[in-house]
Amino acid sequence: MPRKSGFTLLELLVAIAIIAVLIALLLPAVQRVRDTAVKMRSTNNLRQMQMALHNFASTNSDRVPALNGDPSGPNPNKNVHGAILPFVEEGALYQKVYHSQPGQTDLFVRIFLSPGDPSFDPTFARSGPTSYAANAWAFRMGYTLTASYPDGTSNTIAFGEHYSYCGRTTGNESHFIWWQHSAGNQFRRPSFADHGPLFMTSPPGYDVTEGDVYPITRGNPPVSGPAFLPIGPVRNDTPPGTVLPPITTPFQTRPALEDCHGMIPQTPHRSGMLTALMDGSVRTLAPGIAPATFWGAVTPSAGEILADW
Repeated sequence: MPRKSGFTLLELLVAIAIIAVLIALLLPAVQRVRDTAVKMRSTNNLRQMQMALHNFASTNSDRVPALNGDPSGPNPNKNVHGAILPFVEEGALYQKVYHSQPGQTDLFVRIFLSPGDPSFDPTFARSGPTSYAANAWAFRMGYTLTASYPDGTSNTIAFGEHYSYCGRTTGNESHFIWWQHSAGNQFRRPSFADHGPLFMTSPPGYDVTEGDVYPITRGNPPVSGPAFLPIGPVRNDTPPGTVLPPITTPFQTRPALEDCHGMIPQTPHRSGMLTALMDGSVRTLAPGIAPATFWGAVTPSAGEILADW
């Protein structure tokens, strides 16, 4: 009698095992391709933001937006992101937000959102979330693109990645394109290093800070010394009994939302944090970057030599 064709149980188990091994080998490669694609899209977002920043300066006598968004005076209803809206093809949105319909407009701007930001929630869209924070020390009132960065525009961070929402804090936890500071408001302007002596002598509307970790400097004026370290301990706005882990690095790499510190930047990328520099380039900062190097890139005029930059 002829033998029936088919698989034996052993052959079937071997085939399943081979398929499982192939899938196990393939998944990391697929994940790497996906991560690379996400990083490329985020890099492109930052480049577009930098191009908009340079176009803003060209239109405003070389001045960059102040942290409150106004290149010539205080206006707490604006910020750097809001100021560059007309230069990222969002002129109509800019007019609605700041002129005709303040607070009544959907503020979803795609290039302000990282495709890798795990904190983004579509319900935030009306409030204007952003995954990229402006370096508060690079956007002081009256700064110009060609004269206000003696350390070099290629050595000064303009924007860094930042989760749009940190889930463990209870106040000032989110970054928004349209910012209006008020007591008890959970919205905050999209910035980092937003605190410290830089703001103490600033005019009204600009001297409100977010209590971020910021670079400690020496001398008077404050941006003049070689030592730049994060402050501590961090502010704790959490419910009683909740303890945040201490901040030991300049930025967080892929933190869970419940471990996100709103007072420092975060990146969703394993390889490090994407940053846009004032010269228009985009650089990845390694997770193990020395704090002194990071803070040296935050301050625009302290004279540091970024040896491991």
